[in-house]
Amino acid sequence: MASRKTITWAIIVLFSSLVTFSFSQGLQRYPIRVYSTNDGLSQSSVYHILKDKNEYIWVGTGDGLNQLTPRSVQVFKRDFNNETGLYDNAIRGMIEDPNGNIWIGTDRGLNVYSFDERKVTRKYKGSELPKGNIVPAGFYNGQIVAMKQNLGLFLLDPATGKISRQYLFKELFHADSHFFLIVQNFLWTATLDGRLLKLNLENGDASFIPLPDFEEFKNFSQIGPSLLNEIYIASDSSLYSLNTENGKWRKIFSFDGRISTFGFVNKDQIWVSLLGKGLCRLNRSGALLEPFVREISINGRDAIDLRTISTISQTDDGLVWLGVEGTGAVSIFPECKFQWITKEDPYLPGLSNSFIRSVAALNSNEILLGTYLSGLFNIDLNKEKITPIKYPDALGNDITALLLWKEDTLFLSSETGVWMLTGSELFHPSNTKRILNHNARQLSRIANNLIVSTSQGLYAFCPDSDSGARLIKPGNFIHAFPTQNELWTATTSGITVFDNSMIEIAEGGNQIAEYEIRSLYISEEKGVWVSTSNGLLNIDSKSFNILKQYTINQGLPNNTVYGVLSDGDRLWGSTNRGLFSLDILTDNISTYTQSDGLRTNEFNSGCFTHLSGSRMVFGGVNGLHIFTPESISNDLPKANVILKKTWINDKEIDLNELNVPLMSTQQNFVFEWDVLEWTHPEKIRLACKLTGQDTGWIALDTQNRIRYTALPPGDFELYTYTSNQNDSRGSKQYFISFNIAPPFYRTWWFITAIILGFALLFGTWIYQRAASRYQKKLAILEQQNEMNNLRKRISRDIHDDVGSDLSKMRMLLQQEKLVGHKVPTHLLKLQKLSEKALSGLSEVVWTVNSDYDRLPQMAAWFRTFAYDFFESEDIRVRFECPEQLPEYMIDPDMRRNLLMIYKEGLNNVVKHAAASQIIIRFDCSPGGLLSVEWIDNGVGFNTKKECCGNGMQNMRKRAETSGMQYTIISTHTHGTHITISGQLHQKYHESGR
Repeated sequence: MASRKTITWAIIVLFSSLVTFSFSQGLQRYPIRVYSTNDGLSQSSVYHILKDKNEYIWVGTGDGLNQLTPRSVQVFKRDFNNETGLYDNAIRGMIEDPNGNIWIGTDRGLNVYSFDERKVTRKYKGSELPKGNIVPAGFYNGQIVAMKQNLGLFLLDPATGKISRQYLFKELFHADSHFFLIVQNFLWTATLDGRLLKLNLENGDASFIPLPDFEEFKNFSQIGPSLLNEIYIASDSSLYSLNTENGKWRKIFSFDGRISTFGFVNKDQIWVSLLGKGLCRLNRSGALLEPFVREISINGRDAIDLRTISTISQTDDGLVWLGVEGTGAVSIFPECKFQWITKEDPYLPGLSNSFIRSVAALNSNEILLGTYLSGLFNIDLNKEKITPIKYPDALGNDITALLLWKEDTLFLSSETGVWMLTGSELFHPSNTKRILNHNARQLSRIANNLIVSTSQGLYAFCPDSDSGARLIKPGNFIHAFPTQNELWTATTSGITVFDNSMIEIAEGGNQIAEYEIRSLYISEEKGVWVSTSNGLLNIDSKSFNILKQYTINQGLPNNTVYGVLSDGDRLWGSTNRGLFSLDILTDNISTYTQSDGLRTNEFNSGCFTHLSGSRMVFGGVNGLHIFTPESISNDLPKANVILKKTWINDKEIDLNELNVPLMSTQQNFVFEWDVLEWTHPEKIRLACKLTGQDTGWIALDTQNRIRYTALPPGDFELYTYTSNQNDSRGSKQYFISFNIAPPFYRTWWFITAIILGFALLFGTWIYQRAASRYQKKLAILEQQNEMNNLRKRISRDIHDDVGSDLSKMRMLLQQEKLVGHKVPTHLLKLQKLSEKALSGLSEVVWTVNSDYDRLPQMAAWFRTFAYDFFESEDIRVRFECPEQLPEYMIDPDMRRNLLMIYKEGLNNVVKHAAASQIIIRFDCSPGGLLSVEWIDNGVGFNTKKECCGNGMQNMRKRAETSGMQYTIISTHTHGTHITISGQLHQKYHESGR
């Protein structure tokens, strides 16, 4: 074999007492977890351990009951202020009923933990069952099988607390559930005087079983468990089995010490604890698999003393639980995925230093290790032994690189340089075959050249020539990876590629150098991968550009990646926080740490290689790890998720309170779950989604708690799913639904009432406003009617009294003229004055008379006045007016001003215009724009020159007083055009009357 020739040059020193246990059998190699008082356990002395159907672990101690989850501990103790809580803190036994409730026996009575109520209560207080030490042994036909010293054995109805059957014995029994075993219809137990009792629970028949005729059989230590048709029983120092069919005893093993407890593991192993000695493992035939282990270490540092174990049991997930006095509850996963070799390895002694610097595979079963300050070691995996190799002092003891050249040739590097071992000869830098006196970081081979990567440069050495090592390229070279036709090298400046003749063909990757390169891996199928201090890089083989970068953000356990090996579509790598595998097709990353069986999480550069087949080797600061990738499954462990607590408005509630609609003020929620998976709890991730609030899944932190604030009214459903580190989603799980009622002001009945109330108020307001307006209008109308009546009466009185007198005076004066009497001058003047007074009186009467308040009546009056005015004149009149005018009301002042303007204008036509025709237009728009204009064809005048009279100025002033616009257009020989226009406002009219 190659290794045989390789080691002929060295002096082999074998350590004595080499043992031949396989790597996977040692307890120390299994993943171990401890739950102690530092984690919240009520006491470090554990006597009973039970796993319920909900996956909780229950730990009974001498000072309280503990409910364990992978991340928390809840303690139940006696509360002197609570008369319904736990009777006593000394736990004597625990059983689970079909409904998932836990029955707990204590020194003072029986208790039950209700899963629905999430609390422990005392049972049967005041019933026929007296207080005292009660040990629950199990269930039979829905009844609790229990023992109490002053009652003996009995069946207890869990619903009523009544004793349905009592088995009276004068013998006293052990007050510990480890001494009771129920198999089918029979209860097996030991009495305090050292006898074995078999009790038929159906009919009450009991018998004492004859004990074996073994000299060492003395006091009982434990009854059960059972397997197939055998019951396993421990006495002081021996382990026996009893065949329940033929009654034959079999001695399995005798120990030099007292058995404290034992238990089955995987149905083919028996784990036995001896007081003061530790834990050993047997098979069912009694063959010793592992001698007594006094202690096991956690994380390579903290030790657990196994000499005081009180209980051993295996749960359905394969975990073995130990109750260790002074430590707490210890779980061991008896499955070894990773073999490892360290200085402290009790099954493969001989390694004097666990700091692995380099590793080389000599063949399929032999490994050569280079260590820090301890030299070389040969490991034979078949013979399971480590051989330290003695070497000259000149070689040094810090072996930084190893390379098997051929069957009888090995290259290695130390602090003194690069050495070549061939046959029985050792060539060092002072020999004729001068290689290199620089310490190599890594050794590799391409064609017939040894490639040496150093901090001074890249060197090549051909063992078949005498030319010595030659410098290929200066620089700080870190790693070299040969392919079929090329050599890829990594430096502190980037990447340089050489051909088989060591001619440089490519260089680049300056940006990669910033990441601090550790090693390279190149594959034609998988591409170029660079391990760096800032993650794993996948780069382009031509441009050296980074295609992908994997860091802790993508799932790596640590950003410092030392090296990678290939396994199909997966890359396996070492870091400062454990190993990882990367599926390059899906980008899924799985991590492996001490919880998976690694001896250490911290690895090292240059310590990784393939063995024959698919086995891989990774070394670090605390030993070497060997594993087969196919044996490591990444399947999601099954986790049971339970909604543990719920808070509303920072007050913890019972989950049943969510079955009814919540008040609108109950808006702030906190949900907390227990995620129960015990083999790899750190790999389980929980996410939740609240429909009606969340649009996507929300990943939870390690506390598995989420808070929702200010939830709006509505219906909600809460879901969770579990995933592993690959983000492989587990099954979606529904938890609860609840409804938050809207506030009363958002309910349909309140909104309807508000709408109806507002409608009623609005209708009332509209009605009252309309009624008020109607009353006001009615009052105005009445007032107007009174004023109109008053105006009519005044105008009638003026017309009848003053008008009639003036008319009589005028007629008398007219008669005097007719009879031919000469009328005195003053009488003529009096006649004219009476005519003028009569005319003015007529205008006053017209102004005051309410019959002419409306626009149509005023227009009719203007028409009549015009025709009457020009009747005696030789002037044609044309009055233009729409047939219908808006019903605007004109107040008396405006009417009088319009009348005076109108009369003055017509009078000027007669006196000054010398016109033969006049056109009068009277119009008003529906919006109240009034326009009165007259046009004559007289001689006209110059409007720019100042007129002699005041008529024109009076007309303009009257128009302005009434808010009207006065316009005059006149030129010589073209007549005169006068317009009075203006907007009639509401105060002057009332529409629709």
